Amino acid sequence: MQVYSHRGGRGFGVDNTLEAMEAAASAGVLAIETDVHATADGELLISHDPAVGKHSIKHSQFADIRRDHPERPLLREVLDALAGRVSFNIEIKMAPPAEVGKMVDSFKVMEETVFSSFHPHLVAGMKKAYPVARVGPLRWELLAEHLSFEWTDKIGAEFIALHYKAITPVNVEQMHGAGLKVAAWTVNEEDEVRRLDSIGVDVLITDRYLEMVELLGIGT
Repeated sequence: MQVYSHRGGRGFGVDNTLEAMEAAASAGVLAIETDVHATADGELLISHDPAVGKHSIKHSQFADIRRDHPERPLLREVLDALAGRVSFNIEIKMAPPAEVGKMVDSFKVMEETVFSSFHPHLVAGMKKAYPVARVGPLRWELLAEHLSFEWTDKIGAEFIALHYKAITPVNVEQMHGAGLKVAAWTVNEEDEVRRLDSIGVDVLITDRYLEMVELLGIGT
């Protein structure tokens, strides 16, 4: 099972800051999940939420956000500091997928990076722009109409990232049968980690990275 540190190194500093990610990497974290939005002037900003303080990201110039929130990094800055040290799961919140892919590719870490989104068109856009990209949709649940998996074929998905409470032995078997890996988010309870590991979940996203890799016996 692969484990990712949720929200850019949560627990190692302020969420989704370069300081937290660097601290996580120094502590032995090997894989980080983070989030990206595009600003009004096209900069790729690391943020979970669509606003930083009073600034709506998509309606704001990056310089204005940087002035008021200097701790908020660009994807470029994160990759410049950490590409090659950790691997990334980049959730595309609202940004042009081709531009996200271009930035990642410029640091030559496309093979070590996966891309996810709640928006299937963004997943499909990444796969279209970068066929080698590993992509998958985020979902709260897996409904009966999803089980043909034609929709995942259409968007080029290699995995489904599913809320951990919606994951069962049956749907793990169904997803694996369709050739899809299964990622679980966001899992912080030890009993749930053991359950998910026992039924074959492939990827874990957690706020407790170091504790969970120790629990799973996979080291750092």
